[in-house]
Amino acid sequence: MNRSLVAVCLAFASLASTACNRTEPTASRGQPSAIYTVRGIVEALPNPEKRTPLEVRHEAIDNFVDSTGAVVGMHAMVMPFPLAEGVSLEGIEPGDKVELTFAVWWEPKGHWEATKIVELPPDTPLTFRRANPPGAAGEATPSEPPARGG
Repeated sequence: MNRSLVAVCLAFASLASTACNRTEPTASRGQPSAIYTVRGIVEALPNPEKRTPLEVRHEAIDNFVDSTGAVVGMHAMVMPFPLAEGVSLEGIEPGDKVELTFAVWWEPKGHWEATKIVELPPDTPLTFRRANPPGAAGEATPSEPPARGG
């Protein structure tokens, strides 16, 4: 596995436990390093009593950029998503298919949060696979535009 991809996955995993405890408002973070839009399935809703975030099993993000600026991709995975202020989960339930937009800030320390979530039709096809970063050695470059919002 690509070392950069492993580092990104470990960074997200290590930050997951502190993501719910953030105290710095989004506005004070400045512009995000990147914004991505992914599709997935809601695995769990936030639980304020247990201090757990929204969890979504999302499709691969082929053009995910790590903290060094390298395009490393991100495999499909279940990922915790703290919610930005004002993001509503009204009508969203575990098992629902969704399109989720999230912002990533690498500075001053890694943080990400969901900025928009929209329920998709139940028959929306989803594909959970390994990431295929553009130009990856020994792999074909995706023919479709990457799943990055902006």
